[in-house]
Amino acid sequence: MNIRKMRKEDIGFVYSICDKEPYFQVSPNFHGVWSKEQLGTWIASEEDVLLVAEELGEIMGFIMIAHHKPTGKSTIENMWVSEEHRKKGIAQKLFDEGIRELKTKGSNYVCAMADKENSNMLNFLQKNGADKGHLFYWRGKGI
Repeated sequence: MNIRKMRKEDIGFVYSICDKEPYFQVSPNFHGVWSKEQLGTWIASEEDVLLVAEELGEIMGFIMIAHHKPTGKSTIENMWVSEEHRKKGIAQKLFDEGIRELKTKGSNYVCAMADKENSNMLNFLQKNGADKGHLFYWRGKGI
């Protein structure tokens, strides 16, 4: 298995996962997460960390982390591993490589939001030392 930077040719696959993964949906009125155009712009960013895990050309998982350079805060926006490849350490490898890259960019804090029903992600974050924060309601508005 290889962990590498996300590339433009990955956009179609990543978009299809982001569009259908229920845990990536932040509200019933906001369909999907990122447009293909947004993903293309994001992939080109030198500040953020977008990685995929692949083997023999098959994407088995990905992590997308936004890094805010002025504050050093980074946010795991999305992390996904295909069901058939879960429990094989792929998420851990993506996370570890993401943290390694963030450190080179000056990040000093990483956080993530997870749906309260997403026990896999909540347990993963706890296992990796993430503090349990307060519960919030998501409020969003397209502009």
